[in-house]
Amino acid sequence: MTASHFEGDALLDSNVQTLMRRVHVDPYTTEQFPADNHYAAEARVILTDGTVLTKKVDQPAGRTSANALTSEQLKEKFDHCVGELCT
Repeated sequence: MTASHFEGDALLDSNVQTLMRRVHVDPYTTEQFPADNHYAAEARVILTDGTVLTKKVDQPAGRTSANALTSEQLKEKFDHCVGELCT
């Protein structure tokens, strides 16, 4: 996903509007992550049957050399960034 997915009239799309009404965002607390970790995240999806799916990331890929992007991921990120600047 790149920034271009959110530009122009994308946010006016009726499917996006429907989804946005179902999305809730809350700041995380130190009970979830250490106070000095400003890059961690947790996502929860509650399905219509009540099933809860959760994914937690302590450090996003590429944030440090300990969790570096692959060469392919880095090239894809570069190509998207350059493409958006040059259009």
